[in-house]
Amino acid sequence: MKETSVEVHGAENSPRRRLWFWVAVVAMTALTAVMRFYRLTDIPFGLHLDEAYNGLDAYSLLGKPLWDWPLFFPRNFGREPLHIYLEALVQAVFGPTKLAVRFLPAAVSVAVTPALVWLGWEWAPHLGVRKRRHFALMTGLAVLTLLWSQMHARILVRGGLFLLLEVLILASFWRAWNVEKPVRWWALAGFLAGVSFYTYLPARLLPLYFLLVVPVLLWRNPGLRALDQVRVHWRGATLAVVVGLATAAPLLVYFFYHPEDFLLRSSQVVIFADRVNETFSEQVLGILGMAFVRGDFNVRMNYPLRPVLDLFMVGPFLLGLARLVQGARRPGPYGALALAAVMLLPTLLSEDAPNFGRAIGALPVFTLAIALGLEQLLIWSQARGPLFARGGAALGYGLLLASVVVTWRAYFVAYARLPEVFHVWDEGMTRMAYDAASTDPGARVYFAPQGFEHPTTQFLLLEQPPHRINGFDSRICVRVATDAPAFYYFVFDDFYRGPVLLQNYLPDSSMHTAVVDTQGNVWAKRLDQPAGGRVQFPEQVSFPVALSDGISLQGYWLSEPEPRPGDRLYVRLFWRVDAAPTQDYTAFAHLVSVDSTGASTQLAGADSRPGGGSCPTNLWLPGEVVVDELQFVTPAETTDPEDADLYIEVGFYTLADGRRLDIPDNAEDRILIGPLQLATP
Repeated sequence: MKETSVEVHGAENSPRRRLWFWVAVVAMTALTAVMRFYRLTDIPFGLHLDEAYNGLDAYSLLGKPLWDWPLFFPRNFGREPLHIYLEALVQAVFGPTKLAVRFLPAAVSVAVTPALVWLGWEWAPHLGVRKRRHFALMTGLAVLTLLWSQMHARILVRGGLFLLLEVLILASFWRAWNVEKPVRWWALAGFLAGVSFYTYLPARLLPLYFLLVVPVLLWRNPGLRALDQVRVHWRGATLAVVVGLATAAPLLVYFFYHPEDFLLRSSQVVIFADRVNETFSEQVLGILGMAFVRGDFNVRMNYPLRPVLDLFMVGPFLLGLARLVQGARRPGPYGALALAAVMLLPTLLSEDAPNFGRAIGALPVFTLAIALGLEQLLIWSQARGPLFARGGAALGYGLLLASVVVTWRAYFVAYARLPEVFHVWDEGMTRMAYDAASTDPGARVYFAPQGFEHPTTQFLLLEQPPHRINGFDSRICVRVATDAPAFYYFVFDDFYRGPVLLQNYLPDSSMHTAVVDTQGNVWAKRLDQPAGGRVQFPEQVSFPVALSDGISLQGYWLSEPEPRPGDRLYVRLFWRVDAAPTQDYTAFAHLVSVDSTGASTQLAGADSRPGGGSCPTNLWLPGEVVVDELQFVTPAETTDPEDADLYIEVGFYTLADGRRLDIPDNAEDRILIGPLQLATP
């Protein structure tokens, strides 16, 4: 069986034609590189938390032997590992930077263009294409007309890598049907299919696609009878299955022992979950309209609601789609339509259809349909004479290039100016992290009430000195550095309580605007405490008590010295850190009644890790004063003996065993504040 082609003789296959074909491929790849790498770290400027998660996991692999690299990353809804492995290699070169995170998806997206050219070349004979080289080039160039692909080139998520492998798998598969000795191409397709299981969930649908397509190819492929087709391809197809299973085996074994991870993300987004109200018919309508009516509203993956195609590409796409439908009884068109049906299942069966991220596997069908429609224009123009033939080619490539310009403007102008990009892409966190990295390296940095645990700030500040970056929820507690200069960042969640408290405690500090969003609103403020600046606690009632493990009580404050029954009482405790605590303790503040015998009865109280967990004691630093606040409602009435006194008992304990933190010379390991008097109602 010789290689199938419609342009393999005469002038159409001359060395000059082949040279210009490869020049065109190189030029298209270079154009792709320009679009993918231009202003790579600026648009979008923010580092999205999903790609930051991937960057953090990649960084964690550096220094580990390969055999210790995990096969699956269950955090952040679960992720297959290949893109994280590759990102680790990129970070080994560039370090943990935004450039390192963006480089991999951009480079992968550049490779998609020549891969699509190859796919178009191999699929062309089965689609009835007459201008094979033009069709292949147009298939590759069509991807640059899709804002869809440009968005995937700018974010480190799994979809872009799956797309590249999918195209290579399909190209190898159709190559196997085009050549006389197909075994090696079957083996390559099987290997790539196995590798794809390490990329993204839609890879699990590839076996379904081949089960739908291979029987049709055997039965209806022209040139050989079905039995002859089986004789030619059974060894290669069997080898592909074996190689694919062997390649995917480690991950499949992992899922066998961890079935909950296999369905982790799918179970969270499937439309049949109780929390989703969309109907199946609405899903279908959303997908049918994604091409030129209404696209994805997710700002991370699209200009909100922009359809896949612009006005220049609607006509060629519809023309190509009509050719596919018209020829659906033939293996080539049927294979393209089957690919669309299978790869749209992830968005059909999940919430928020159409979701361009989950539908990424259908993207090659769009490029094939566009190229097929433009090839039809070439055929029509050629039928009218040589002059019209040249005009038809110019029109086809002109439409593609015009659409590329539209896509360029849609991304680098319209999308870049979109106000929602700031918030969706975590630009505030990104700018705050860069600002923190530029401050005095000898000073401490605190983020409040959020930022310290955010993946974006964690990744961008990975190489800061130990204990320099800290955080707390300033709506509940504050950490005051008393022996070092410090910079406190407050995001929009708390511009009041935390900043007001700290400005009272640090009278020599100064407040500045740190981050402003695209609409001019202040997103983050920074409080600067200079070296040697004064530290004071005006409301504190001095009550020094030394505990153990480096912690001392410095004083307290009560919102009501004589609370009324039924009132909410706020207890503010000032803990001085003399040495770094070794345990993550839980604090308690209880209203207790103590009688003349010393027996106590708890009447009310609160137990919580400091700051509601945002100020864990094992992260406290020597020289800090941690101001923590607990609250509870005083009882409406008490039935205690008349000789009993009311106190507030405070202290710490370890949650695992309930054992209280030792207080020297204190048998009950508690500090009693009081006695108190409940005011008469």
